[in-house]
Amino acid sequence: MTQKLQLVDEGKARIHAYLLPAKEQLAHGEEENLDKWEQKVVPTRGMPVFYNPAMVQNRNISVLAVHAWKEKVKGVISIADAMCGAGIRGIRYLLEAGPGNIHVDFVDLNPAATRTCKDNVALNNIEPALCDIHTQDSNAFLFGRGIEEESRFAVVDIDPFGNPMHYITSGLKALRYNRGLLHVNATDLAVLCGVHMKATLRKYQSKPLRNVHYHAEMAARVLAGAIFRKAMEIDCTIKPLITVARHHFVKIILEKISSINKANEDLEHNLGYILHCRECKDHAIIETKAMAITHACPSCNSPNIQLGGPLWIGKIQDGEFCTALRDNFKAFMYMQGKQELKKLLGECTDEAGMPPLSHDIHEICESLKLSPPSMDAILDQLKAQGWPVSRDSINPRAIKTAARRNDIARILVNLKRP
Repeated sequence: MTQKLQLVDEGKARIHAYLLPAKEQLAHGEEENLDKWEQKVVPTRGMPVFYNPAMVQNRNISVLAVHAWKEKVKGVISIADAMCGAGIRGIRYLLEAGPGNIHVDFVDLNPAATRTCKDNVALNNIEPALCDIHTQDSNAFLFGRGIEEESRFAVVDIDPFGNPMHYITSGLKALRYNRGLLHVNATDLAVLCGVHMKATLRKYQSKPLRNVHYHAEMAARVLAGAIFRKAMEIDCTIKPLITVARHHFVKIILEKISSINKANEDLEHNLGYILHCRECKDHAIIETKAMAITHACPSCNSPNIQLGGPLWIGKIQDGEFCTALRDNFKAFMYMQGKQELKKLLGECTDEAGMPPLSHDIHEICESLKLSPPSMDAILDQLKAQGWPVSRDSINPRAIKTAARRNDIARILVNLKRP
């Protein structure tokens, strides 16, 4: 199978890895020349050490985040690249996020992965002293490194196949007491979005809502809420710094906060529920302590409501951190998809401090039997009326604002009047 290894360039890194074949190969009847893992077209657990080009932006954000974080940490930035695979993420940290000031521990249980990773480290002329490669279970490795403070990491990157929750406790324990940064990637979106309701309840202990336009943000908040509950178990809490949701992943980069008092405060104010009205289609955020007295929609008073959660209802974008990523971006203009990435960082910065969830303009217009006006016109009208508002970084057709659905509907009607 080694003859199917291909050379891949990403950022400033170059690695050997397996690539899934293009769909055209299957269309032209070449499947008889392909292995079973190649015939799947999408990544599966049965694949060998592979490279996923759909995660380039995910890794770009990781590099930008570590580059910004190194200003806050004294000394060498120690990073654990758990489930490292071919090593692309950790290698990019070493080459791009702060050359000479970073040490990476590559960890993977698969010996083929660590062999490939070792070859790729050498391919990029990385000094041996800057990294260590471990053929070991990631949980065992992280729990072991979390025993003593001096052996803990400044950054732990968790990028498993599918559900990341199995590694959250060990990841948090392996982070430094102060200034510990956790990267969490989840690719089991069908579970997070509630397509498989029982799986969501089982794996994330949260009830999602089906058929809502903000399902991607809800998925991110389900994930953040589950991470927060794991953090509370070990007397700490989390501070989400940047959150990105795309059709193939949810990514949250967060700071570990070692404070029981802050954990108690977050439990009261930042863990709660989404109320969605099936009558007027509006939504609201409900703190846990208000659950017992919530029986109707706050907008139309209809009892036809559904509650989703528990999940994280606090901030998922930190304005200072997102601004740092955006302002430092000019040093990373070589990255693939740089225009899309620059736009994304700007939107994450703008929506920091906005209320949770969003309003889908196309969905509201459809209910009003109107064609959608320009997004800029809607934003201008809301600002003119004194409402804080921004575009939604997750849903390009949606806005985030403190205005209610009815307020937005009135503006849409007025914009369409001659």
